[in-house]
Amino acid sequence: RIEKVPYQKIVDLYNDICVSMPSVKAVTTKRKDKMKVLYREVKDLDVIEECFRKAENSSFLNGSSGKWSGCNFDWLVNYNNFIKVLEGTYDDKEGIESKKKDYKFDYEAGAKSEYGW
Repeated sequence: RIEKVPYQKIVDLYNDICVSMPSVKAVTTKRKDKMKVLYREVKDLDVIEECFRKAENSSFLNGSSGKWSGCNFDWLVNYNNFIKVLEGTYDDKEGIESKKKDYKFDYEAGAKSEYGW
């Protein structure tokens, strides 16, 4: 059984969350096709919402870094781009750098003490 794709909910999530990016004014056939692929793979609006939040919080994707300003709905609902955003590829590096500073290696135990490995 194929679940119906909530096109308008996906668009509304994007427009509500990604306020620094161009808003969606029209839902075209091409956009519906991309959303259909995305929703059939993800099957969860919460995951789509998470991706949109990550994109809005990324200074690269939201354009505030000044390095790129091409992120928009069509780019985000492309499944390959969606996965990269969700996996943290475009997360701000400041948070990552501070995590690296907090990282400690327990040489006696031979394991990363933060994670207990």
